Amino acid sequence: SYVLQGATQPLRFLDYLIEEKNQASVIDGESVLVYVPSLARYAIHKIIVSQQKGIDAQVKKEKDLFQAHQLMSLLTTERPGDIHMVVESAVARGQRWKKPVYAESGELEKKWVWQFGRF
Repeated sequence: SYVLQGATQPLRFLDYLIEEKNQASVIDGESVLVYVPSLARYAIHKIIVSQQKGIDAQVKKEKDLFQAHQLMSLLTTERPGDIHMVVESAVARGQRWKKPVYAESGELEKKWVWQFGRF
């Protein structure tokens, strides 16, 4: 048996992220079947965890929000219903979830509210 050594960090809100997953193939010489989270859930997850970061992690927070913005821009045109479903799923879990999703009041939320109405 092998013992992995190194620092680990728990991934917050992991249950939400993996609740809806898709199959994908990773190809590196041979093909391996893996499960990945839905893009919409991944984007919302990025928004939620970005709101949990302190001032010392400002660069990471901005990176998370940029990635969420990129995904949401794609999903707005390609799969707009996915956004609505995953936001509803997140905010239905209560204030701990609702507040971070709505806290990001910049261009992301303005675009979503304009296109989909208030979730």
